[in-house]
Amino acid sequence: MPLAHEFSRSEYVSNAARTYRKIALEEIPAGHPVTEFNRVYQEIAGPDGVIERSSFDPADHLGLLEWMQLIERTADGRLKCRLMGSGVVRVLKVDFTGWCLDDYLSDEMVAQRIDEFESAAAQGKPQFSMSRIQPESGPEWSVYRGAFPGRRDGVDLFFLLFGRSSERVASTRDIPT
Repeated sequence: MPLAHEFSRSEYVSNAARTYRKIALEEIPAGHPVTEFNRVYQEIAGPDGVIERSSFDPADHLGLLEWMQLIERTADGRLKCRLMGSGVVRVLKVDFTGWCLDDYLSDEMVAQRIDEFESAAAQGKPQFSMSRIQPESGPEWSVYRGAFPGRRDGVDLFFLLFGRSSERVASTRDIPT
């Protein structure tokens, strides 16, 4: 697996920005990490639609952690990946934990993520999207994303769930009903 600094920005993004589109939650299959996290979101989001980091206990949602990225807005306004789940790392074949999105995504993809995050925060509700990814070697595949508004100590924090369209949460027993 390459280190983040060895990753080519073009490797997985050749058509992801071009094929990006916003979608409704209903377009994402039941059992997908995004739909399952949406269930959690509905239970723990505050009245403003924002998840306080202190209200989310990762130990209660082990089946979702591998598909989660925690993205935090830094003091200079950049978006930094604080956590990249192991499933996302397996799919992308690189771990961007500790890196800012504009260090590894194309400008167009960064703009798409910013739009999703800002819309989620302003509306107090998640934003959903999909795109197709074509690695330099291997078949093209589709991914679903869910951007969920959060906050930690007054700082914007976004829960970004990501998974290939075929992914399903391995154990729903880790998800409260």
